[in-house]
Amino acid sequence: MLPWLYSHAPLLIVLAIALVSIALLPLARAKVLALRAYRARQSADAKGAAAIAVGASLDALTALAATLVLSTEAEVRDLKDPSKPGSWNPAVDGPRFLRRVVGDLWHLGGDSLTQLRALQALDVESTTKLLERIAEAQVQKLRAPAPVATTATPAELAGLVAEILRDPTTPLRASTLPMGAPSSDNPQRGSISLRALLALVVIAAALGAALLGCPNWQRPSCPTPGRWSCVADQPHYCAPTRELTPIGDEPCGLQGRVCALRADGVARCAPRVDAGLDTDGGR
Repeated sequence: MLPWLYSHAPLLIVLAIALVSIALLPLARAKVLALRAYRARQSADAKGAAAIAVGASLDALTALAATLVLSTEAEVRDLKDPSKPGSWNPAVDGPRFLRRVVGDLWHLGGDSLTQLRALQALDVESTTKLLERIAEAQVQKLRAPAPVATTATPAELAGLVAEILRDPTTPLRASTLPMGAPSSDNPQRGSISLRALLALVVIAAALGAALLGCPNWQRPSCPTPGRWSCVADQPHYCAPTRELTPIGDEPCGLQGRVCALRADGVARCAPRVDAGLDTDGGR
């Protein structure tokens, strides 16, 4: 049994690696599915966090615009009062006050404006247009009763920004994750790659093919099991499987000796002075 296992060791190694790889396939598939589910949850969490950040930025800018518009209300009222110096020209004074409020929003918007521009990928022109719409909405709000406060959904926030920009096709894009969003650092940690598993099978097959081509694994046959002989100045033994098996790691000549057969028929590396006449016997 042992000689058979020894002679078929390369095939057994390849078979063992293949069986282990097949056994790992369900685990690898489960890991891949878990990784996909994790990425889907991460993407949903990131979009939800981005929508919340957009809503918070819009609320902060709206509150700031309301304060700035209220600060100009007294000045506008004085210009409209005939009993006071100055006059009100809607075509000139209206745009002038609007530009002043928008400029103050640019300078005082701070992190809220920076975050909104990053999350919505707004350029200077689009940002100015957005601030103008926010300021105009506050002016109109002064002329009408305050609406009942409601909680907007993420989809409504996206629609609000698109409506303000007068572009219904504007998508909600989260190019920068806000603080507190899930981290995507090394999401594949602890997972098994199917590609790596297949590469392992290919390497195992190549290793088996290389071992099969090794001289020590493909031994020549011999006619008489149990017989010793000297081949290439190295003792050899004919195994029960009729495979000529070398004894030792190197020829006798490298040791300063010569291969010779003893009287009992066993081959050995003997000193040259002790080697008998039957040094090549049994070849």
